[in-house]
Amino acid sequence: MHQLGGVRARGRVEPLVRKYVAWARRYPWESITVAAGAMPKTLAGLPTNTATQIPRYDQKLWERLQEPDIEFGDYGIGHPAMSLKGWPPPRNLRYTDDDAWWIYRTPRDGNGNQAMHDLCDSLVASSHWPAEGADLSWGDRQIARCAEAVGGPGTPMLWRAWGHVSSPGPRTQSAGRSTWRTCEFPPLRRSGGYLPPVGAGVRLSGSV
Repeated sequence: MHQLGGVRARGRVEPLVRKYVAWARRYPWESITVAAGAMPKTLAGLPTNTATQIPRYDQKLWERLQEPDIEFGDYGIGHPAMSLKGWPPPRNLRYTDDDAWWIYRTPRDGNGNQAMHDLCDSLVASSHWPAEGADLSWGDRQIARCAEAVGGPGTPMLWRAWGHVSSPGPRTQSAGRSTWRTCEFPPLRRSGGYLPPVGAGVRLSGSV
């Protein structure tokens, strides 16, 4: 795999990816997969008690690179190099919208379980909550349930699942178009706000 991680200038990512793809096409690989992620490695620098919009630049890259012989993968709401080690994070949600993520987080010394209920309630009351509400997906049902303080507040792993499987996006394009694969989670599903780094890589399979 040829890794382009850490590229912060969005304008440099696509030309570099196309350069690697052009090189790969010179050899009889079984497949060429572009894998990209745009979620920050940490949410620590983002504000608390408010919704922060993060553009899904990895999806924008996929939309521009769609060609019959290129497959695409994403890292969902995670950073490609993100570690699961360390202290449990403050309560947070990474909610997936059409072309952006909405990040909700509380201070580390927040109001216990009630803080997560309040966080979910803020999301449900927002303009980016889907018209279908809790009926859209399993993740949306869990967020709506938590907003009503029904059951427990969940765990860090569940918070990621709730926000990730909430607004599903395109999985496989029609004939003659690229295929979207998943690198860590299934693909996701509306830009401005916080500007994260963008990383991408070209994965090759087969032998030459």
